[in-house]
Amino acid sequence: MVPGLLIQEAVDRPARQVSSRRNFLADVVIENGPRDMLSRVILKCDTEMRRMGINLTFATFEELLAVNRANPDSWHPLVSVFDPEVGGVSTENGIALIGWNANGDAVATLASRYYALPDRTLKDEIESLRLFYASPGDARQPGEAIRVTAPIASATRGGAVYLGGLWYHPSYRGKGLHPVISPIVRALSYTRWPTDIAFSLMSRENVDTGVARRARFPHVEWGAIWKCSPVFKEDECELAVVWTSAAEQLAHFQEFVAAPAPREANVASGRG
Repeated sequence: MVPGLLIQEAVDRPARQVSSRRNFLADVVIENGPRDMLSRVILKCDTEMRRMGINLTFATFEELLAVNRANPDSWHPLVSVFDPEVGGVSTENGIALIGWNANGDAVATLASRYYALPDRTLKDEIESLRLFYASPGDARQPGEAIRVTAPIASATRGGAVYLGGLWYHPSYRGKGLHPVISPIVRALSYTRWPTDIAFSLMSRENVDTGVARRARFPHVEWGAIWKCSPVFKEDECELAVVWTSAAEQLAHFQEFVAAPAPREANVASGRG
């Protein structure tokens, strides 16, 4: 056990509704995976976040949605995967993180959502729109449909974690925050759920500008054609399924723990 990191036994943990200002370390539970390594990943991330003047907390998805709606100039509307009313996400099947500066302003967010697929594929989950909506028949837009040809979607059963909800306040961008915050939600998701892959859906623009590479998704597979999407303006949008395996995530965690601490500029004075 890493000094300073509280690791509770899963059977003893409280409900996952926590204060929006309590540092997330107080509620970390290591349920799966190599405890020592994952503890070190989480603690290193928190140390660097604190050094940059950010207190990272677990949050409800209602809190995440409120931060999203309060920042329309720098953040597009949150995808329904992380909308508790439309998408059915909760603190039982998802993780939401919010980073706060010393002034009490939200300055960073990240989230994950777990899908258990014991008897259907990820392709089934996406094409049925269950990935996005708790009740697709009621929530889907007129004409909305997705056709998925990415091979990984057809091959994936078991546990899949969708990663997203990433946002930084403009005053914190370009400071190298992503390499610090990204491993946290991946490690927390890895410890919480038996995961075969972590994935996201990404536009061609984001893939072409290196977002998938910076987010440590080594695999980019086209495609997924989304018609009449509530997210994109186009009538038809092509997306990539970007993904990483459980083994690749472990390798990334090992690399992160072994690497020197990032040398970002101190941004503690940035306001949200």
